[in-house]
Amino acid sequence: MAEVADALKGSPLFAGFTDVGLKILGAVAQPRHVDDGQPVYLEGETGDALFVVRSGELSVCLRDGDAEVEIGRLDAGDTFGELALVAAGPRLTSVYAVGQVDLLAIPRRDFGKLQRKKPQACLKLLLAIMAKVGRELGESQDAWRDVLLAAARGG
Repeated sequence: MAEVADALKGSPLFAGFTDVGLKILGAVAQPRHVDDGQPVYLEGETGDALFVVRSGELSVCLRDGDAEVEIGRLDAGDTFGELALVAAGPRLTSVYAVGQVDLLAIPRRDFGKLQRKKPQACLKLLLAIMAKVGRELGESQDAWRDVLLAAARGG
């Protein structure tokens, strides 16, 4: 249990959590190993968990017609799939292991059960997720503006 809490503590998403809060969330975190080249999840699948990278590297890809294009890499301490804890919806990207990867998964089902028992820790995580999403949207504001303008122009 302590090593799970330590893995969460190493992630910026969990930076504001106390040791007690990390233990609470760590109780529902499940270790997961992914072999080289295997997907953690595929674009379009329904999101069902948040993931924390414990070790290894992952490739984040988007479909472009029949091909996939890598749009980023993730490594130890990074989190992804956070919005799956907020609401069920399709994954926007595919994520593949580059080499051997160890993750922690916090399943939405278990997180939902934990909300009834430990609402404060769960609310704190949801607020951290929303803050991360807000930062990421702010960092890509110009790109979003271009997308919206293109859509408004019909292209």
